Amino acid sequence: MGLARFGRPKGALSSPNLFVANCGPAVGLSHDAIATAFGAFGQVSGVHAADDTGARVVVSFAQESSAQNALNALHGRPCPDLKGRTLHIRYSVLQPTSMGRVDDSVEVSLLHSELKIPGLYLFHDFVTAKEEEELLAAVDERPWKNLAKRRVQHYGYEFCYETRNVDSKKNLGEFPSFVSPILERISMLSKREDVETIALDQLTVNEYPPGVGLSPHIDTHSAFEGLIFSLSLAGPCIMEFRRYFEGGWLPRTSSSIDIETENSENNSNFLRRAIYLPPRSLLLLSGEARYAWHHYIPHHKIDKVKGSVIRRGSRRVSFTIRKVHKSEQLLANVNFRYTVILRGKKGIVVFAGYMVIHPRVPFIKVTQAHLDNLQNDPTSLLETAITIVVRAENDNTKAHASFSDLSFTLSFQGMKIARLVANPFDVRKNDSVDFNYVVESSSIPLSSGQVDQVDSSLKRDRISFDLKGNVRARWRVGLVGSVKFWGHLNCRLNFHPSNGSYIYSPCSSRAK
Repeated sequence: MGLARFGRPKGALSSPNLFVANCGPAVGLSHDAIATAFGAFGQVSGVHAADDTGARVVVSFAQESSAQNALNALHGRPCPDLKGRTLHIRYSVLQPTSMGRVDDSVEVSLLHSELKIPGLYLFHDFVTAKEEEELLAAVDERPWKNLAKRRVQHYGYEFCYETRNVDSKKNLGEFPSFVSPILERISMLSKREDVETIALDQLTVNEYPPGVGLSPHIDTHSAFEGLIFSLSLAGPCIMEFRRYFEGGWLPRTSSSIDIETENSENNSNFLRRAIYLPPRSLLLLSGEARYAWHHYIPHHKIDKVKGSVIRRGSRRVSFTIRKVHKSEQLLANVNFRYTVILRGKKGIVVFAGYMVIHPRVPFIKVTQAHLDNLQNDPTSLLETAITIVVRAENDNTKAHASFSDLSFTLSFQGMKIARLVANPFDVRKNDSVDFNYVVESSSIPLSSGQVDQVDSSLKRDRISFDLKGNVRARWRVGLVGSVKFWGHLNCRLNFHPSNGSYIYSPCSSRAK
């Protein structure tokens, strides 16, 4: 079925077409199942993909009254016939496009050399068809963990999707035996010398149903070292890459890419590339490809490659293999001012003297941020993804700083998007540590007033998010004891929605 365009009806209060969010293949609902559920209200003439996310559809009825009955019965309520999902529905004007249309706005390469991205390598036929079958059978014999849109398995260390990090102190044990041949073959790759010595110790197995992809992201810097391997099994897909410049992640002058190969979107803020990942191929991200380029998988059922339309399989399974950083320093993104905890007269005397001699309190600041995704659909739902890079800094030359009890809330117009937490961590004296944190929101329902505010923000090309919360910081003071501080966060992050760039403003816990 081709991708269909949709919009709000103009000059009419109703329509035989309904735009339905939180509904589609990406959330485990086939078009046939959707047609059956909505068929209880009248004849359904078609179910169309509303966009390429796989989580929104347009349901077309033969009669306008049937659409009205379905909207009144299902909008904002769990639908038992659709796995209990809460549907968000609005009238829509359907404008079908040609059958089989796919997004071909960026040319898809078959070879990594065509991308001109330093540090990116693609190895075709890394495993045989028989080995692929054996690997799939091996993971299917083991338990899967269900996420919102896909299933996962973790080995070595578990990746926490809430904090975008791993706990290096909690080892899950050795890799299962079926992973050994993959690791041995990786160690013999000719493209990189450093793969011979790296001891890969974390594996995430992902299973993607049809139409499900990944949001743009960079694998967490603080969690994993510099080599990321991804083995594709069962089905093909397109992986796209974006490298941001002004207001993005690295300055334009540092790029090793010929700027004459400008991206196909005519957007001077980032370059865009895409590569086809066939089954049994191994992708390696290192260097610039690992740290400077966001990678993601579009939520498509079909992809256009060199003039051919390729349909994704009934499932795609990936083995993502990495090396965990064994640092004790773990952090979520925070910004705050400090307050002081004083205990007893001796504590006051020690603290006062210490602050006179060493007035620099440990602090954290935002060094970079980026609005990776912002979607505002006709049903008044907002989806967003934000990456924030923070630096924990300790300017004290004579004492280590400890941070704990991190708890911060990212919100939009008073609505909580995510709670950011982290394990305790230390920053050595006169040192700092950088961390990368990614937040991907679920669908956020907006009131009519909030919809107007979002529309206004898009027109002004400026949108804001609030970051608030608390953290505890501590210094060890000689033989006497420790000095503790409570840090309070109250920070606003501003972005340009047109390109996702961060509008810098001081965002630090340092006292003013």
